[in-house]
Amino acid sequence: MLNINLKRFKFLHKKKQNQIIFSSIETTGEKEILNLIDNFLIDKNSFVFESVEKGIIKGRYTIFGKNPDKIWEFNNNSCYKYDDKKNKIKINGRPKNIIEKIIEEFKFKIPKTLPPISSLLSGY
Repeated sequence: MLNINLKRFKFLHKKKQNQIIFSSIETTGEKEILNLIDNFLIDKNSFVFESVEKGIIKGRYTIFGKNPDKIWEFNNNSCYKYDDKKNKIKINGRPKNIIEKIIEEFKFKIPKTLPPISSLLSGY
């Protein structure tokens, strides 16, 4: 079962608020996870991130990302972002400053039942 209903999701989406949609399963086998991984990584720009958390919220977490709404590219001292139509647009500025700004704008609250890794901004 998902953590949010469609009506609430749409409301927050219209307000342009970052959200985490999640469900959790407890499993003793790898079959379910391997099935998700095999079917998930087919698409370009999809990823799987594995994390073992210690501390207050212990557990093994598998985070899936697919069809990102924002894509940036950093090559040497050049920075680019891709728009909705996948056009490559040059960003002026130093990569370090641009990355710091992206991270600052990305911050948002996550549910207390999830580990901090849930607000992951990933790249490769």
